[in-house]
Amino acid sequence: MSDWTHKYFVEKAWLFEIVMESREMIERGQKLAKAIDAYIREKGFMNAKILDVGCGTGRIAIPLASLGHYVVGIDISPSYIRTAYSKAKNRGVAIEFSLLNVMHETSRNVLVMKHLLM
Repeated sequence: MSDWTHKYFVEKAWLFEIVMESREMIERGQKLAKAIDAYIREKGFMNAKILDVGCGTGRIAIPLASLGHYVVGIDISPSYIRTAYSKAKNRGVAIEFSLLNVMHETSRNVLVMKHLLM
């Protein structure tokens, strides 16, 4: 993990968690989840298997799971994973979250997946 990644998403996770847990970002996550759900269903996939890379606190993953999809969320931040797991549990949503640094596990030099639909 690069120094800046560790610094901002692990050591200072609380800073970004404040932003990610704001009402605006939660609502944005719900809207994005609904749009992703509509796209997936339009393509003929019901109850899709979804991997949310960089899931953060689950603001998109949890609503997708609530819509009936099988979702796995991964992130490098233990704090984010704990928050996401707690939120899902409190809402009665079945979802998997795992602590994983994709850059180390994939042996890639560059991996960009934000909002990628395949």
